[in-house]
Formats: sequence, C-alpha cells, structure tokens
Amino acid sequence: MSSRTALSPQARLLSSAVLLLAFALRLWAIDARSLWFDEAYEYWSAVVPPGALPATVMTSFQPPLYSYLLHIWLRFGDHAVWLRWLSVAFSLVGVAGMVRLGRRWLGVRGAAIAGLVWATLPPQVKYAQEVAEYALLSALLVWLLAALAQAVDAGRWRDWMGWGLAAALAVYSHYGAAVVVLALSLTLFVQHAWQRRTAALVKQGAVSLGALLLGIP
Repeated sequence: MSSRTALSPQARLLSSAVLLLAFALRLWAIDARSLWFDEAYEYWSAVVPPGALPATVMTSFQPPLYSYLLHIWLRFGDHAVWLRWLSVAFSLVGVAGMVRLGRRWLGVRGAAIAGLVWATLPPQVKYAQEVAEYALLSALLVWLLAALAQAVDAGRWRDWMGWGLAAALAVYSHYGAAVVVLALSLTLFVQHAWQRRTAALVKQGAVSLGALLLGIP
C-alpha cells in the first residue's frame, strides 16, 4: 500500500487510538521518581550557557544532538516531569512512524498491530519517561526505515536525501545508530549492484557520502 494513499476514516481512527494509548502509557506514573544519575547528568550537560554547550557536550559519552535539543527545551522549564516530556514527544513520533511503516507494508490492520506493539513495548515506555537520548534514537531509526522504504519504492532524489538526513541525525543521537545505518546501507548497496540498478546505486552512493560527511564532525 502506498504511503501517499489518502487515509480512510478507519485508518485515521485506528491510528488515533494507538497514539492516544501510547500517550496515556507514557504519562502513567511519569512523576513517580525524581531524576536519577544518568538523567541528572543529561540535565547538567544541557543547562550550561549557550557558549559553553559545545565544550560540555564534547565531554559526554554520546553525540550532541539530544543535549542541544534539551538545552532549547530547558528554556521553557526545568521540572523533572517537564524534562521527560521531551522524550514523550520523541516516543510518540516513533509510534507514528511505526504506524506509517505498518500501513505501507501490511495495510490498515498491519498499521494498527505494528503501532500497538510499539506503543506498549515496555522498553519504549521506559525510554519515553527518561531524560535521555533513547526515545529520540528509537524515533529516528523508525523514520529512517520509513524514509528508506519510500526511497526504494519511489527512487527520487528527495526521498534518498530524506533517508540520508535521518541517518545522519540518528548517528548524532547515539553512536550505536551507525551499526544500523551501515548494515542497511551495505545490504541495499549489494542488492542494487546485483540487480544492476545503476540509478539507485548512484543516488544511494551520493547520499551515503553526504551523510558520512555530516557525521564526521
């Protein structure tokens, strides 16, 4: 099923229900505990003045994307629950991406099932309630797959560029994303070479090189 097909009322209803359930689960007992060590470390890394932020994130254990986003988020509040709301938002974006993937590959019912599984998966609920980069990473990886599926199906430059941007952002959120990006890239490169899809090889190669250059800093 094409992702560009207009959503039916049934699809809209199921998608909304999945997102509402995901939202409710992620808010459940979100204020049950104070910030623990890792969350506090993220807070202190992002609460510094803007001029000190680059030097601060260089000493952290992960790439800087989440720290910069949290730094902006802190301008509007610093309560523990407010800090976790950022991860809630990222997690819901990930659920929406999983619904999109399910609809593309499995239809409306598949979208509901895929979204329901992702919405209720205990690690996803846990990461959505933590001041950490994991909800952001999960959302970016889901949309990375969605962008890749769109690029392979449509073959347009803008779709490949969307995949490259998602790949670069994922690596900037967590070093572990590089493993996923490289595995997908190599697998797809071999497939395109085997099928002699020259245009796809050129587009994937150019975008991959651009994503690599973005990831070097």
